[in-house]
Amino acid sequence: MTTRTPVSPGSAARASLAAEPAAPQMSHMAHLRFDRALSELQQLDQRARVALDSESGLATGIDGTFKMPMPPAACSLPGSDRAAAASVIFLDRFGGLFGIPGWHVLSPLSASPLGRSIWFAFEAKLGDSTITAHVCADEDTVKYVRIERPD
Repeated sequence: MTTRTPVSPGSAARASLAAEPAAPQMSHMAHLRFDRALSELQQLDQRARVALDSESGLATGIDGTFKMPMPPAACSLPGSDRAAAASVIFLDRFGGLFGIPGWHVLSPLSASPLGRSIWFAFEAKLGDSTITAHVCADEDTVKYVRIERPD
Protein backbone atom coordinates (compact mmCIF):
# COMPACT_ATOMS: atom_id res chain seq x y z
CA MET A 1 0.00 0.00 0.00
CA THR A 2 1.33 3.40 -0.93
CA THR A 3 1.05 6.21 1.57
CA ARG A 4 1.87 9.79 0.80
CA THR A 5 3.77 11.68 3.45
CA PRO A 6 3.99 15.47 3.08
CA VAL A 7 7.33 16.98 4.08
CA SER A 8 8.73 20.46 3.88
CA PRO A 9 12.12 20.59 2.17
CA GLY A 10 14.90 21.49 4.57
CA SER A 11 17.13 19.98 7.18
CA ALA A 12 14.25 18.20 8.93
CA ALA A 13 13.08 16.72 5.63
CA ARG A 14 16.57 15.56 4.71
CA ALA A 15 17.01 14.07 8.17
CA SER A 16 13.76 12.13 7.85
CA LEU A 17 14.69 11.00 4.35
CA ALA A 18 18.13 9.92 5.51
CA ALA A 19 16.63 8.00 8.43
CA GLU A 20 14.42 5.93 6.14
CA PRO A 21 16.18 3.37 3.94
CA ALA A 22 15.95 4.09 0.23
CA ALA A 23 13.72 1.82 -1.82
CA PRO A 24 15.63 -1.04 -3.45
CA GLN A 25 14.98 0.24 -6.97
CA MET A 26 16.48 3.66 -6.20
CA SER A 27 20.16 3.62 -7.19
CA HIS A 28 22.86 5.55 -5.37
CA MET A 29 23.05 8.03 -8.27
CA ALA A 30 19.26 8.51 -8.22
CA HIS A 31 19.45 9.14 -4.48
CA LEU A 32 22.14 11.80 -5.02
CA ARG A 33 20.02 13.47 -7.73
CA PHE A 34 17.02 13.41 -5.36
CA ASP A 35 19.00 15.07 -2.54
CA ARG A 36 20.45 17.74 -4.84
CA ALA A 37 17.04 18.53 -6.36
CA LEU A 38 15.44 18.76 -2.90
CA SER A 39 18.14 21.18 -1.75
CA GLU A 40 17.71 23.36 -4.85
CA LEU A 41 13.93 23.28 -4.46
CA GLN A 42 14.25 24.62 -0.91
CA GLN A 43 16.34 27.53 -2.20
CA LEU A 44 13.51 28.56 -4.54
CA ASP A 45 10.71 28.24 -1.98
CA GLN A 46 11.44 27.42 1.67
CA ARG A 47 7.72 26.83 2.31
CA ALA A 48 7.37 24.25 -0.46
CA ARG A 49 5.69 20.96 0.39
CA VAL A 50 6.77 17.62 -1.03
CA ALA A 51 4.65 14.46 -0.85
CA LEU A 52 6.64 11.22 -0.84
CA ASP A 53 5.68 7.71 -1.87
CA SER A 54 6.60 5.49 1.09
CA GLU A 55 7.34 2.51 -1.17
CA SER A 56 9.61 4.12 -3.78
CA GLY A 57 10.95 7.04 -1.73
CA LEU A 58 10.27 9.34 -4.68
CA ALA A 59 8.10 12.45 -4.69
CA THR A 60 4.52 12.14 -5.87
CA GLY A 61 3.65 15.81 -5.60
CA ILE A 62 5.02 19.27 -4.90
CA ASP A 63 3.23 22.48 -3.92
CA GLY A 64 5.01 25.82 -3.90
CA THR A 65 5.94 28.87 -5.94
CA PHE A 66 8.86 28.19 -8.26
CA LYS A 67 9.81 30.97 -10.66
CA MET A 68 11.79 29.36 -13.47
CA PRO A 69 14.59 31.26 -15.24
CA MET A 70 13.64 31.94 -18.85
CA PRO A 71 16.00 32.52 -21.75
CA PRO A 72 15.90 36.12 -23.06
CA ALA A 73 14.08 35.04 -26.23
CA ALA A 74 11.19 33.69 -24.13
CA CYS A 75 10.30 37.15 -22.77
CA SER A 76 8.37 37.99 -25.94
CA LEU A 77 6.36 34.74 -25.91
CA PRO A 78 2.72 34.62 -24.77
CA GLY A 79 2.15 33.61 -21.14
CA SER A 80 0.86 30.16 -22.13
CA ASP A 81 4.07 29.39 -24.03
CA ARG A 82 6.18 30.59 -21.10
CA ALA A 83 4.11 28.34 -18.81
CA ALA A 84 4.84 25.35 -21.06
CA ALA A 85 8.54 26.20 -21.05
CA ALA A 86 8.54 26.65 -17.25
CA SER A 87 6.93 23.22 -16.85
CA VAL A 88 9.62 21.50 -18.92
CA ILE A 89 12.43 23.46 -17.26
CA PHE A 90 11.05 22.50 -13.82
CA LEU A 91 10.83 18.78 -14.67
CA ASP A 92 14.33 18.88 -16.16
CA ARG A 93 15.82 20.67 -13.15
CA PHE A 94 13.91 18.87 -10.38
CA GLY A 95 13.09 15.58 -12.12
CA GLY A 96 15.38 13.73 -9.71
CA LEU A 97 12.67 14.12 -7.05
CA PHE A 98 10.30 12.07 -9.20
CA GLY A 99 12.79 9.68 -10.80
CA ILE A 100 12.68 11.61 -14.11
CA PRO A 101 16.22 11.85 -15.54
CA GLY A 102 15.57 14.96 -17.64
CA TRP A 103 13.55 16.66 -20.36
CA HIS A 104 14.66 14.14 -22.99
CA VAL A 105 12.25 11.47 -21.64
CA LEU A 106 9.20 13.79 -21.69
CA SER A 107 6.44 13.75 -24.30
CA PRO A 108 3.62 16.32 -24.08
CA LEU A 109 0.13 14.85 -23.63
CA SER A 110 -2.22 17.77 -22.97
CA ALA A 111 -2.68 21.33 -21.75
CA SER A 112 -5.77 22.40 -19.79
CA PRO A 113 -6.29 26.09 -18.98
CA LEU A 114 -7.66 26.81 -15.52
CA GLY A 115 -8.03 30.55 -14.96
CA ARG A 116 -4.62 32.17 -15.44
CA SER A 117 -2.85 28.86 -14.86
CA ILE A 118 -2.46 25.92 -17.21
CA TRP A 119 -2.19 22.25 -16.23
CA PHE A 120 0.22 20.42 -18.52
CA ALA A 121 0.48 16.63 -18.72
CA PHE A 122 3.68 14.93 -19.82
CA GLU A 123 4.47 11.27 -20.30
CA ALA A 124 7.91 10.22 -19.06
CA LYS A 125 9.29 6.93 -20.40
CA LEU A 126 11.58 5.34 -17.84
CA GLY A 127 12.96 2.06 -19.12
CA ASP A 128 10.03 -0.33 -19.35
CA SER A 129 7.65 1.84 -17.31
CA THR A 130 5.88 5.11 -17.98
CA ILE A 131 4.76 7.79 -15.54
CA THR A 132 2.58 10.82 -16.11
CA ALA A 133 3.64 14.20 -14.74
CA HIS A 134 0.97 16.89 -14.28
CA VAL A 135 2.39 20.41 -13.88
CA CYS A 136 0.42 23.58 -13.10
CA ALA A 137 2.15 26.76 -14.24
CA ASP A 138 1.23 30.43 -14.52
CA GLU A 139 3.52 32.07 -17.08
CA ASP A 140 7.06 31.42 -15.79
CA THR A 141 6.01 30.16 -12.33
CA VAL A 142 5.32 26.50 -11.50
CA LYS A 143 2.85 26.00 -8.64
CA TYR A 144 1.95 22.32 -8.43
CA VAL A 145 3.26 18.99 -9.69
CA ARG A 146 1.49 15.64 -9.39
CA ILE A 147 2.90 12.30 -10.53
CA GLU A 148 0.91 9.22 -11.58
CA ARG A 149 2.76 5.91 -11.47
CA PRO A 150 1.38 2.63 -12.78
CA ASP A 151 0.26 0.22 -10.04
